[in-house]
Amino acid sequence: MMLRIPVLFSATIVVSFIVLIALPVWRLYGDFVVTDKQRRRQECACEGDLRYHGFNTSTAAAAAAAAPDENPPGSDVVREENCDTRLFPQGHWNRVARGTHIIRWNSTGHHMRYGTIAVQHAIWRHQHPKSCKRKKFLVYKASGNGNGIGSMLHKATILLQAALDLDRILVFYPQRHGQWLDGPFCVGARTLDSCYFEPISSCSIRTAMGRRTWENTAWLDAITYGRNSERTLKDDCFTFGAIFLFRSTPFMFHELLAQGNISIASYYWWRAQGVAYLVRPNARTMRELEYRRWEVFQNETIEEGTLSVHVRRGDKGKESTLAPDEVYLATADAVVRDNPDSVKRSIFLSTEDASTVQFFSALSNWTVRWTNVRRQSRDYNGGTTGFAQLVGWNEEFLNSLLSLQLALECNAWVGMISSNWNRLIDELRSTIRCKSDRPYVDVFVGSNIKDYDWR
Repeated sequence: MMLRIPVLFSATIVVSFIVLIALPVWRLYGDFVVTDKQRRRQECACEGDLRYHGFNTSTAAAAAAAAPDENPPGSDVVREENCDTRLFPQGHWNRVARGTHIIRWNSTGHHMRYGTIAVQHAIWRHQHPKSCKRKKFLVYKASGNGNGIGSMLHKATILLQAALDLDRILVFYPQRHGQWLDGPFCVGARTLDSCYFEPISSCSIRTAMGRRTWENTAWLDAITYGRNSERTLKDDCFTFGAIFLFRSTPFMFHELLAQGNISIASYYWWRAQGVAYLVRPNARTMRELEYRRWEVFQNETIEEGTLSVHVRRGDKGKESTLAPDEVYLATADAVVRDNPDSVKRSIFLSTEDASTVQFFSALSNWTVRWTNVRRQSRDYNGGTTGFAQLVGWNEEFLNSLLSLQLALECNAWVGMISSNWNRLIDELRSTIRCKSDRPYVDVFVGSNIKDYDWR
């Protein structure tokens, strides 16, 4: 009897240790092991997609090494001779434009960001599974909280990364009062991809949510990301629990990046790929942009060699230093001087500031074009979203898309990369427009914007 007591006492200690200490530690470790398995599975899936679409990572890496002048170490630019729009997945801006014969793709280049076409296919295949029934989801309220269009889209790229990492499908959550969704163009639409853009997934919000409500769905954060056990996670542009992924890239593309001698922390590369996938205007939006091109741009053509100058003003001055118009002009002069064979003294100007239009329109040694839309006075302090509410949310969104389209038809760019809108121009010109080799110059840091401090 005396011998049984220590045995029972020891057994009790062992069981208590397992329940109270070992099991929680094992579960925590196990959660991250699962994430690691997901990473390997996603990398394998990506490799399969790359091979399926004819992208040889070894060949691409060799191409990068073979042209050191064009592709310095870590460069994400690889020459792609064939930038045929039909190579992109269905629904991409290029293919919608080609199908509707609307947009003037008159100056598509021959250089794009490393892996662009294959990555776009990999994202598209992930977001369009054969069946949605057994999938996990990440739902996102994209609009609101005073976010500008560029900020809203860049946050969505980070949510797309989280979805890829966790083998989840990203779906926009319907918003009854979604700011940028308010107005006659978006009547009946409650998400960006049911109004302006192609659907980001073939899975429906009904499948993603089931019987859940927004209130009883778990938030995405570092803990739920690591655990990855809930069928559906949520995030919105106000809470933005995915902030911890701000400066990283999806697991599934790490091997691809390594083959191309690009850091897996190159969020500059990923943001461009994410935006190229998300910003896919649908046919209805493309027709509206063509109408507006006639209405506010007199259906003019952007001639070869035109320089895009985007001058960000307004509330951006609260978080960044703004350059005066004279600095933009001096930078434009320098671009022409350094590229006399490819850039002319012709500017397409986009800005929300009426005074900036007045400044550039008075130049006698430049040809300057701009859209004839309503703009802010320099002393206006209502911010981007305040002005959109004043002129109409849909109106401002569509006019902005038209300016983006016209900027992408240019052959060189001057801007301030701390602006989300300037980033959109840079990201899309170097992916879907195959112009990654053309000059983009920041008015503060020059051409070396690769490792810019993105917010």
